[in-house]
Amino acid sequence: MPKLFIPAAHGSRTEIPLRANANSLARAAQNDIVVDSVSASRRHARIIVAPAFVTIEDLGSSNGTYVNGERVQNQVLADGDAVRIGTFEMRL
Repeated sequence: MPKLFIPAAHGSRTEIPLRANANSLARAAQNDIVVDSVSASRRHARIIVAPAFVTIEDLGSSNGTYVNGERVQNQVLADGDAVRIGTFEMRL
């Protein structure tokens, strides 16, 4: 199963396993992955894990969803891609 890796202090990182189907990423507490950034929307993006691929979809956020530095609406993700929501960056 795919995972998100979030950099932490001193070179360590937090690992978040993604579940099959939709995983919501946003600032509000009811999301699957809570993004600790004031520039993240309460309902920002979702990562969809399908049998053949993983995609990210922006949900109409104010500040956008970025993959490898490019703003995206919907993007297939590859191993090692950098995903940024607000000031919060993680890797697949």
